[in-house]
Amino acid sequence: MPEEVLTGLDLFGFTQLLYESRMFLTNNQSGDIWEIKHQQDDLLNFTTRGNVSLDLNGVLARNGVVTGYEKSMMGSYDERLWVMDRVLTRKRKIEHDSAVWTKFKSIILKKVNDFDIIVDRQEKSMDFDMKRKPVHESMVTVKPVINGKQYEIANFNTVPYSNIGEYKKYKGLKDWVITERKKHPSKALRTLYDWETNFFVPLATYSNRPKKSVRKTTNSNTTQKGNKKKNTKPGLSTKDREIVKKIRACLYAHRAGVITIPLLAQDVGLFFTTLNSSTLCKRAFTKDNYKNYLKRSRWPLAIRKAVDGIESDSLAQFLEEQEPVLTYLMNLKETSEI
Repeated sequence: MPEEVLTGLDLFGFTQLLYESRMFLTNNQSGDIWEIKHQQDDLLNFTTRGNVSLDLNGVLARNGVVTGYEKSMMGSYDERLWVMDRVLTRKRKIEHDSAVWTKFKSIILKKVNDFDIIVDRQEKSMDFDMKRKPVHESMVTVKPVINGKQYEIANFNTVPYSNIGEYKKYKGLKDWVITERKKHPSKALRTLYDWETNFFVPLATYSNRPKKSVRKTTNSNTTQKGNKKKNTKPGLSTKDREIVKKIRACLYAHRAGVITIPLLAQDVGLFFTTLNSSTLCKRAFTKDNYKNYLKRSRWPLAIRKAVDGIESDSLAQFLEEQEPVLTYLMNLKETSEI
Protein backbone atom coordinates (compact mmCIF):
# COMPACT_ATOMS: atom_id res chain seq x y z
CA MET A 1 0.00 0.00 0.00
CA PRO A 2 1.39 3.46 -0.89
CA GLU A 3 2.45 5.44 2.20
CA GLU A 4 0.24 8.44 1.38
CA VAL A 5 -2.82 6.16 1.19
CA LEU A 6 -1.98 4.48 4.49
CA THR A 7 -1.44 7.76 6.39
CA GLY A 8 -4.66 9.17 4.92
CA LEU A 9 -6.90 6.45 6.34
CA ASP A 10 -9.62 7.70 8.72
CA LEU A 11 -9.57 4.43 10.71
CA PHE A 12 -13.31 4.69 11.41
CA GLY A 13 -12.81 8.03 13.15
CA PHE A 14 -9.97 6.91 15.43
CA THR A 15 -7.14 8.72 13.61
CA GLN A 16 -7.28 11.87 15.76
CA LEU A 17 -7.56 9.88 19.00
CA LEU A 18 -4.54 7.74 18.06
CA TYR A 19 -2.59 10.86 17.13
CA GLU A 20 -3.28 12.40 20.55
CA SER A 21 -2.32 9.11 22.26
CA ARG A 22 1.01 9.03 20.43
CA MET A 23 1.74 12.64 21.37
CA PHE A 24 1.06 11.81 25.02
CA LEU A 25 3.27 8.70 24.97
CA THR A 26 6.18 10.50 23.28
CA ASN A 27 5.97 13.66 25.45
CA ASN A 28 4.78 15.70 22.46
CA GLN A 29 7.76 14.60 20.35
CA SER A 30 5.83 12.75 17.65
CA GLY A 31 2.24 12.01 16.77
CA ASP A 32 3.10 9.49 14.06
CA ILE A 33 0.74 6.52 14.08
CA TRP A 34 2.50 4.46 11.42
CA GLU A 35 6.10 3.28 11.29
CA ILE A 36 7.63 1.92 8.10
CA LYS A 37 8.68 -1.69 8.56
CA HIS A 38 9.48 -2.62 4.95
CA GLN A 39 9.66 -0.60 1.77
CA GLN A 40 9.91 -2.14 -1.69
CA ASP A 41 8.71 -1.75 -5.26
CA ASP A 42 8.39 -5.53 -5.86
CA LEU A 43 6.60 -8.21 -3.86
CA LEU A 44 5.84 -11.92 -4.12
CA ASN A 45 3.06 -12.69 -1.62
CA PHE A 46 2.20 -16.40 -1.83
CA THR A 47 0.71 -17.10 1.61
CA THR A 48 0.09 -15.34 4.95
CA ARG A 49 3.60 -15.96 6.33
CA GLY A 50 5.26 -16.12 2.93
CA ASN A 51 6.36 -12.80 1.44
CA VAL A 52 9.58 -11.90 -0.35
CA SER A 53 11.08 -8.89 -2.07
CA LEU A 54 14.45 -8.68 -3.79
CA ASP A 55 14.91 -5.19 -2.32
CA LEU A 56 17.22 -5.35 0.71
CA ASN A 57 14.86 -2.97 2.55
CA GLY A 58 11.89 -5.12 1.62
CA VAL A 59 10.12 -7.96 3.38
CA LEU A 60 11.49 -11.50 3.67
CA ALA A 61 9.09 -13.88 5.38
CA ARG A 62 10.17 -17.46 4.63
CA ASN A 63 6.99 -19.28 5.75
CA GLY A 64 9.03 -21.49 8.08
CA VAL A 65 11.51 -22.68 5.45
CA VAL A 66 15.17 -22.88 6.49
CA THR A 67 17.17 -21.60 3.54
CA GLY A 68 20.54 -22.83 4.81
CA TYR A 69 22.27 -19.45 4.54
CA GLU A 70 24.71 -18.40 7.26
CA LYS A 71 23.56 -15.80 9.78
CA SER A 72 25.68 -13.12 8.11
CA MET A 73 23.92 -13.84 4.78
CA MET A 74 20.36 -13.91 6.10
CA GLY A 75 18.29 -11.23 4.42
CA SER A 76 20.79 -10.91 1.60
CA TYR A 77 19.90 -10.67 -2.08
CA ASP A 78 21.07 -14.27 -2.61
CA GLU A 79 18.77 -15.62 0.09
CA ARG A 80 15.84 -13.59 -1.20
CA LEU A 81 16.46 -14.89 -4.71
CA TRP A 82 16.68 -18.45 -3.38
CA VAL A 83 13.22 -18.16 -1.79
CA MET A 84 11.67 -16.44 -4.79
CA ASP A 85 13.12 -18.97 -7.25
CA ARG A 86 11.88 -21.97 -5.22
CA VAL A 87 8.38 -20.54 -4.92
CA LEU A 88 8.10 -19.54 -8.58
CA THR A 89 9.28 -22.93 -9.89
CA ARG A 90 7.74 -25.34 -7.37
CA LYS A 91 5.69 -28.35 -8.41
CA ARG A 92 5.26 -29.71 -4.90
CA LYS A 93 6.35 -28.88 -1.35
CA ILE A 94 9.77 -27.25 -0.93
CA GLU A 95 12.40 -29.48 0.67
CA HIS A 96 14.80 -28.00 3.20
CA ASP A 97 17.14 -29.09 5.99
CA SER A 98 16.11 -28.05 9.48
CA ALA A 99 17.99 -28.42 12.78
CA VAL A 100 15.67 -29.95 15.39
CA TRP A 101 16.13 -30.94 19.02
CA THR A 102 15.81 -34.53 20.16
CA LYS A 103 12.26 -35.24 21.31
CA PHE A 104 11.77 -35.98 25.02
CA LYS A 105 9.83 -39.11 24.07
CA SER A 106 12.96 -40.52 22.41
CA ILE A 107 14.88 -40.04 25.68
CA ILE A 108 12.19 -41.83 27.71
CA LEU A 109 12.06 -44.75 25.28
CA LYS A 110 15.88 -45.01 25.32
CA LYS A 111 16.14 -44.44 21.57
CA VAL A 112 18.85 -41.86 22.31
CA ASN A 113 20.92 -41.13 25.40
CA ASP A 114 20.76 -37.34 25.59
CA PHE A 115 19.34 -34.21 24.05
CA ASP A 116 21.06 -33.25 20.82
CA ILE A 117 20.49 -31.26 17.65
CA ILE A 118 20.04 -33.27 14.47
CA VAL A 119 19.54 -32.17 10.87
CA ASP A 120 16.20 -33.35 9.55
CA ARG A 121 15.01 -33.23 5.92
CA GLN A 122 11.58 -31.60 5.87
CA GLU A 123 8.99 -30.41 3.36
CA LYS A 124 6.95 -27.20 3.46
CA SER A 125 3.94 -26.24 1.38
CA MET A 126 4.17 -22.80 -0.23
CA ASP A 127 0.59 -22.84 -1.53
CA PHE A 128 -1.92 -20.15 -0.58
CA ASP A 129 -3.32 -21.02 2.88
CA MET A 130 -6.97 -20.05 2.18
CA LYS A 131 -7.20 -17.56 5.06
CA ARG A 132 -9.28 -15.55 2.56
CA LYS A 133 -11.31 -16.68 -0.43
CA PRO A 134 -9.45 -16.59 -3.77
CA VAL A 135 -11.56 -14.89 -6.45
CA HIS A 136 -11.66 -17.24 -9.43
CA GLU A 137 -12.67 -14.56 -11.94
CA SER A 138 -9.72 -12.35 -10.99
CA MET A 139 -7.04 -14.94 -11.74
CA VAL A 140 -4.50 -14.03 -14.39
CA THR A 141 -1.13 -15.41 -15.43
CA VAL A 142 1.93 -13.35 -14.52
CA LYS A 143 5.35 -14.08 -16.05
CA PRO A 144 8.03 -12.11 -14.19
CA VAL A 145 11.60 -12.09 -15.51
CA ILE A 146 14.38 -12.14 -12.91
CA ASN A 147 18.04 -12.09 -13.94
CA GLY A 148 17.04 -13.11 -17.46
CA LYS A 149 14.98 -16.09 -16.27
CA GLN A 150 11.25 -16.13 -16.93
CA TYR A 151 8.85 -17.54 -14.33
CA GLU A 152 5.11 -18.18 -14.26
CA ILE A 153 2.61 -17.82 -11.44
CA ALA A 154 -1.10 -17.06 -11.01
CA ASN A 155 -2.08 -13.67 -9.61
CA PHE A 156 -5.50 -13.13 -8.00
CA ASN A 157 -7.54 -11.08 -5.56
CA THR A 158 -9.08 -12.37 -2.34
CA VAL A 159 -12.22 -11.55 -0.38
CA PRO A 160 -13.62 -12.64 3.01
CA TYR A 161 -15.62 -15.88 3.07
CA SER A 162 -19.39 -15.63 3.15
CA ASN A 163 -19.71 -18.08 6.04
CA ILE A 164 -17.85 -20.78 7.99
CA GLY A 165 -19.14 -23.54 5.72
CA GLU A 166 -17.60 -21.88 2.65
CA TYR A 167 -14.26 -21.53 4.43
CA LYS A 168 -14.29 -25.20 5.46
CA LYS A 169 -15.00 -26.24 1.88
CA TYR A 170 -12.10 -24.24 0.42
CA LYS A 171 -9.68 -25.13 3.21
CA GLY A 172 -10.70 -28.80 3.12
CA LEU A 173 -10.10 -29.02 -0.62
CA LYS A 174 -6.72 -27.32 -0.26
CA ASP A 175 -5.68 -29.87 2.40
CA TRP A 176 -6.89 -32.65 0.08
CA VAL A 177 -4.66 -31.27 -2.68
CA ILE A 178 -1.67 -31.49 -0.33
CA THR A 179 -2.54 -35.09 0.54
CA GLU A 180 -2.98 -36.05 -3.11
CA ARG A 181 0.40 -34.48 -3.90
CA LYS A 182 2.05 -37.46 -2.19
CA LYS A 183 0.60 -39.60 -5.00
CA HIS A 184 0.90 -36.97 -7.75
CA PRO A 185 3.89 -34.67 -7.09
CA SER A 186 2.73 -32.16 -9.74
CA LYS A 187 -0.36 -31.17 -7.73
CA ALA A 188 0.76 -27.67 -6.72
CA LEU A 189 -1.21 -24.42 -6.71
CA ARG A 190 1.21 -22.15 -8.57
CA THR A 191 0.16 -21.53 -12.17
CA LEU A 192 -3.29 -20.72 -13.51
CA TYR A 193 -3.41 -24.24 -14.98
CA ASP A 194 -2.61 -25.69 -11.53
CA TRP A 195 -5.44 -23.73 -9.92
CA GLU A 196 -7.95 -24.71 -12.58
CA THR A 197 -6.99 -28.40 -12.71
CA ASN A 198 -6.19 -29.09 -9.07
CA PHE A 199 -8.62 -26.78 -7.30
CA PHE A 200 -11.50 -25.10 -9.12
CA VAL A 201 -12.52 -28.14 -11.21
CA PRO A 202 -12.78 -30.49 -8.18
CA LEU A 203 -14.29 -27.62 -6.11
CA ALA A 204 -17.54 -27.98 -8.04
CA THR A 205 -18.12 -31.51 -6.70
CA TYR A 206 -16.04 -31.44 -3.49
CA SER A 207 -17.75 -31.92 -0.12
CA ASN A 208 -15.87 -31.48 3.14
CA ARG A 209 -18.26 -33.85 4.89
CA PRO A 210 -16.71 -37.27 5.66
CA LYS A 211 -18.04 -40.03 3.45
CA LYS A 212 -19.44 -43.25 4.88
CA SER A 213 -17.45 -46.26 3.83
CA VAL A 214 -19.39 -49.08 2.17
CA ARG A 215 -17.65 -52.41 2.03
CA LYS A 216 -18.48 -56.06 1.79
CA THR A 217 -17.51 -58.31 4.63
CA THR A 218 -18.10 -61.78 5.94
CA ASN A 219 -17.71 -60.72 9.57
CA SER A 220 -20.75 -61.97 11.47
CA ASN A 221 -20.84 -58.77 13.50
CA THR A 222 -20.98 -56.51 10.41
CA THR A 223 -23.67 -55.96 7.79
CA GLN A 224 -22.97 -55.89 4.04
CA LYS A 225 -23.03 -52.05 4.10
CA GLY A 226 -20.33 -51.88 6.72
CA ASN A 227 -22.63 -50.93 9.61
CA LYS A 228 -21.88 -52.81 12.79
CA LYS A 229 -24.63 -54.86 14.37
CA LYS A 230 -25.55 -54.18 17.92
CA ASN A 231 -23.54 -56.43 20.22
CA THR A 232 -25.99 -58.51 22.22
CA LYS A 233 -23.29 -60.31 24.21
CA PRO A 234 -22.82 -59.01 27.76
CA GLY A 235 -19.50 -57.22 28.41
CA LEU A 236 -17.03 -57.99 31.15
CA SER A 237 -17.94 -56.98 34.65
CA THR A 238 -15.89 -54.41 36.55
CA LYS A 239 -14.25 -57.22 38.53
CA ASP A 240 -13.32 -59.15 35.37
CA ARG A 241 -11.85 -56.02 33.73
CA GLU A 242 -9.69 -55.45 36.81
CA ILE A 243 -8.45 -59.04 36.69
CA VAL A 244 -7.60 -58.70 32.97
CA LYS A 245 -5.65 -55.54 33.75
CA LYS A 246 -3.65 -57.32 36.46
CA ILE A 247 -2.96 -60.37 34.26
CA ARG A 248 -1.55 -58.09 31.57
CA ALA A 249 0.61 -56.28 34.11
CA CYS A 250 2.06 -59.62 35.28
CA LEU A 251 2.73 -60.70 31.67
CA TYR A 252 4.54 -57.42 30.99
CA ALA A 253 6.68 -57.94 34.10
CA HIS A 254 7.54 -61.49 32.99
CA ARG A 255 8.38 -60.36 29.45
CA ALA A 256 10.62 -57.61 30.85
CA GLY A 257 12.45 -60.13 33.00
CA VAL A 258 11.72 -58.52 36.38
CA ILE A 259 9.74 -61.59 37.53
CA THR A 260 9.52 -65.21 36.36
CA ILE A 261 6.20 -67.03 36.09
CA PRO A 262 7.27 -70.72 36.25
CA LEU A 263 4.66 -72.30 33.96
CA LEU A 264 4.98 -69.48 31.40
CA ALA A 265 8.77 -69.87 31.39
CA GLN A 266 8.36 -73.62 30.93
CA ASP A 267 5.82 -73.68 28.08
CA VAL A 268 4.01 -70.64 26.64
CA GLY A 269 1.27 -72.66 24.94
CA LEU A 270 0.61 -74.77 28.04
CA PHE A 271 0.45 -71.64 30.21
CA PHE A 272 -2.24 -69.96 28.11
CA THR A 273 -4.20 -73.20 27.71
CA THR A 274 -4.19 -73.67 31.46
CA LEU A 275 -5.02 -70.01 32.13
CA ASN A 276 -7.96 -69.98 29.73
CA SER A 277 -9.38 -73.21 31.15
CA SER A 278 -9.32 -71.77 34.66
CA THR A 279 -12.06 -69.66 36.23
CA LEU A 280 -9.72 -66.73 36.87
CA CYS A 281 -10.97 -64.62 34.00
CA LYS A 282 -13.68 -64.77 31.37
CA ARG A 283 -11.42 -63.23 28.72
CA ALA A 284 -9.26 -65.57 26.63
CA PHE A 285 -5.53 -64.89 26.27
CA THR A 286 -3.58 -66.34 23.33
CA LYS A 287 0.11 -66.93 22.75
CA ASP A 288 -0.20 -65.15 19.39
CA ASN A 289 -0.73 -61.87 21.27
CA TYR A 290 2.09 -62.67 23.67
CA LYS A 291 4.71 -61.13 21.35
CA ASN A 292 3.11 -57.72 21.92
CA TYR A 293 4.07 -57.86 25.57
CA LEU A 294 7.73 -57.60 24.52
CA LYS A 295 7.26 -54.03 23.28
CA ARG A 296 8.91 -51.70 25.76
CA SER A 297 6.62 -48.82 24.82
CA ARG A 298 3.69 -50.76 26.33
CA TRP A 299 5.36 -51.56 29.64
CA PRO A 300 4.10 -49.75 32.73
CA LEU A 301 6.48 -47.07 34.02
CA ALA A 302 7.43 -49.07 37.12
CA ILE A 303 8.65 -51.97 34.94
CA ARG A 304 10.70 -49.67 32.68
CA LYS A 305 12.33 -48.09 35.71
CA ALA A 306 13.17 -51.51 37.15
CA VAL A 307 14.75 -52.64 33.88
CA ASP A 308 16.82 -49.45 33.81
CA GLY A 309 17.86 -49.90 37.44
CA ILE A 310 15.85 -46.91 38.67
CA GLU A 311 13.57 -46.88 41.75
CA SER A 312 13.27 -50.55 42.63
CA ASP A 313 10.79 -49.59 45.37
CA SER A 314 8.24 -48.59 42.76
CA LEU A 315 8.42 -52.10 41.27
CA ALA A 316 7.69 -53.69 44.65
CA GLN A 317 4.65 -51.46 45.07
CA PHE A 318 3.56 -52.20 41.48
CA LEU A 319 3.74 -55.98 42.02
CA GLU A 320 1.91 -55.68 45.31
CA GLU A 321 -0.95 -53.96 43.48
CA GLN A 322 -1.31 -57.02 41.20
CA GLU A 323 -2.23 -59.33 44.08
CA PRO A 324 -3.86 -61.82 44.38
CA VAL A 325 -3.59 -62.40 40.61
CA LEU A 326 0.23 -62.44 40.69
CA THR A 327 0.31 -65.21 43.30
CA TYR A 328 -2.27 -67.18 41.32
CA LEU A 329 -0.17 -67.02 38.14
CA MET A 330 3.04 -67.88 39.97
CA ASN A 331 1.40 -71.06 41.33
CA LEU A 332 -0.49 -71.92 38.17
CA LYS A 333 -0.12 -75.59 37.32
CA GLU A 334 -3.62 -76.73 36.49
CA THR A 335 -7.15 -75.39 36.42
CA SER A 336 -7.91 -73.70 39.71
CA GLU A 337 -10.08 -70.94 41.11
CA ILE A 338 -9.23 -67.61 42.71
